[in-house]
Amino acid sequence: MEQALGITYGIDQFRAYLSDCPNVKALQGYSPDNFQDWNRPVDLFFEDSVHTNPILSRNLEFWSRHLPPTGISCGHDYRPRFPDVMNGVDRLARSLEREILVVDTLWCLLPPVSKVPAAKAVREKLLTLAAEARTDALTRPYAHTFQLRNKPDTVSPGGTMLIDVYACNESRHPWMDGSGAPAIAHVSVHVHTEHGETSGALLPLPKSLSPDRPVTAQLSVCLGPLPPGTHQASARLVLISASGEVLRTFETEERWTVRMDGNAALPTSLRLYQAFQTDRPVNFESIDALDVHAAYRILLGRPPEGPQQVASHLAAAQTLSGLRRRFMTSQEFISGNLKLAPSPPDVQPAPATGRAHDERTPLADRLPELLRNGLNGLFKPSTDPTSGVTSYLLRRSAAPLQQSFYFTQPCWSRDGRFLWLYCAHPPSGSARDGRTLAVVDFQTGTLTNFPETQFTDASPWVDSHDGSVVWATQNAVWRRSPETGGQPVCLTRIPDDLLRKRPVWRLATHLTRSADGAWFLLDITVGGDRLLGGIPFEGGDLQIWQRLDRGWHHAQFSPTDPDLILLAEEERIDPRTGVVTPPQGRMALCRREGPLRPLGLGATVGHEWWDRSGTAIWYVDFERGTMRVGLDGQAPECVWPAGNWHASASRCGRYLVADTQPETTQGRGPSTSVLFLNRQTKRAVPIVTAMPVASPSLEPYHPHPHPSFQCDDRMVVYTTHLAGGPDLAVVPVAHLVAATS
Repeated sequence: MEQALGITYGIDQFRAYLSDCPNVKALQGYSPDNFQDWNRPVDLFFEDSVHTNPILSRNLEFWSRHLPPTGISCGHDYRPRFPDVMNGVDRLARSLEREILVVDTLWCLLPPVSKVPAAKAVREKLLTLAAEARTDALTRPYAHTFQLRNKPDTVSPGGTMLIDVYACNESRHPWMDGSGAPAIAHVSVHVHTEHGETSGALLPLPKSLSPDRPVTAQLSVCLGPLPPGTHQASARLVLISASGEVLRTFETEERWTVRMDGNAALPTSLRLYQAFQTDRPVNFESIDALDVHAAYRILLGRPPEGPQQVASHLAAAQTLSGLRRRFMTSQEFISGNLKLAPSPPDVQPAPATGRAHDERTPLADRLPELLRNGLNGLFKPSTDPTSGVTSYLLRRSAAPLQQSFYFTQPCWSRDGRFLWLYCAHPPSGSARDGRTLAVVDFQTGTLTNFPETQFTDASPWVDSHDGSVVWATQNAVWRRSPETGGQPVCLTRIPDDLLRKRPVWRLATHLTRSADGAWFLLDITVGGDRLLGGIPFEGGDLQIWQRLDRGWHHAQFSPTDPDLILLAEEERIDPRTGVVTPPQGRMALCRREGPLRPLGLGATVGHEWWDRSGTAIWYVDFERGTMRVGLDGQAPECVWPAGNWHASASRCGRYLVADTQPETTQGRGPSTSVLFLNRQTKRAVPIVTAMPVASPSLEPYHPHPHPSFQCDDRMVVYTTHLAGGPDLAVVPVAHLVAATS
């Protein structure tokens, strides 16, 4: 590292880094042994020294004793690669009774807000940075390290050489094939002779490449006989599916020069190998396939088979490539390779198709694995036959009809544990009233319906921090925890002096929370009045901010400005006469108590949502596609020119998901699609190519797919009809990014 950065680590370099911090004094020594006489409080402790016990635990214990209630403890490398760091920080957090905040691999224990009120804003900033880091990691789904710790300069007479490999999956997600099974990491080694000939070998690593779990292995590369001379060798990392298909060859390549001494005698097995090539069966059209088969037999210590046996293998495999896959992915062949590459003492190689599981991995990062394993039978895979994308469908039922949340609403806790969904019992209820809520607990593997959560419109909103849900009824707003023992808590009721015995048409289209975390936003229709107001986040009296003159609903707080609101106008229906008044314009902005400012985007637009930056608004133009318009007055940008119906963007704006307007094609009834767009690569992939639309009897429940990004952009959630009736479906975003990278 010093050579790469052109620096020399030491006290002088440390002082240079802190040259603009005159209040910092550098003290050099071994911690904590050289600082036993320390007797001053420490306002900020940053741990990034030895990452293993016992030194690490002694450091954390020593310096935490000098941390006042207002002090901050933080450090580096909270990651599976360093389990002592994770365990030590967990213990420290429990002893201090503080929350662990992790940004990438930096950890932080902030003082309580009761001691330091400013800690609340710092916490929110750290959570935002953590989400941005996770989103940024999605742009590098195949981040990796691949190195050869030794590069042999000579090759044995039989064409064998030993290489020491270091490989690591540096992304946040396991590498999977199209079916959701783990990809098998191999090392591909080739030697190019002076005469243009090439000899190669493909060897599996003894362990799967789990995220942030480096694998080191010594592999014996059997290249076969090589001509004497100096040759060029190269090695790369390759991912192969369980069926033998090459999924990815990584760009990182190690190159070096090797020399072959031609005077030594060939081993018996390789002389046999040469003889077999000379008398190869005529039915082989490719010497590569023959090489594979001969190497397979030799590695098992068996003589090469005769033409008849080889012909029968070829017939069974149908093609030469099929034969290659058949032998190269067989357990016998893999075991044969591993016999030539002994594992370190007391370490047993993992099965080629397995994946090391680490209980310290955060639950949210293990969601793809939990889904692939079915989560106690809750989910089943469904692979689109056109794109190969695998979604996971909820197979157990809390109700006959189950749906994802409306695309603007959060439904999954940040830690990945709680996923909420809508439930209905047709023919009772509708999208306006009568549905209830259920929650999937990914920690216990359970699905629970709460019949007391009957809500109106698409009002439910999930607190990403604790997984609790907030919803509106006809005249009140409620909250409950996701645990089965919890009870609903009423946050507010519409006062009688506002109701005046009039019917409530709507209390909140879909609840949103202000950027400062203080308020829930309500767009109320009671009698003939249309009102804009809010209630405190922790509950309290309803405050009315202004009366609206037309059918303004779908109110959404800006994600960055606690006073700015986006509204959408719908047709107005007179509750007494049924007369319909069409909207004059779809979208407008306003301050809580300020006038409305129409955006003037036309009459063919809708299904709008805020960009996470707060500087732009996304919406669908039903004639042009998915649009984005800034608040700076610039012309709208058509980001996705497709026939989208509802759409949603990731926090970073690099990825979009959408469903399409139903259409009828020849030989098939009305169907819709669910699509994913990678804006960086300008590639799109169908999550579902053709999904039958719901029956007309279910239309009152508004059963559109409504895809959205959830769980800090780790997952896409949507409503599927592939299992018969409407149900919940999820797909990992990492798989979609990989499919479009």
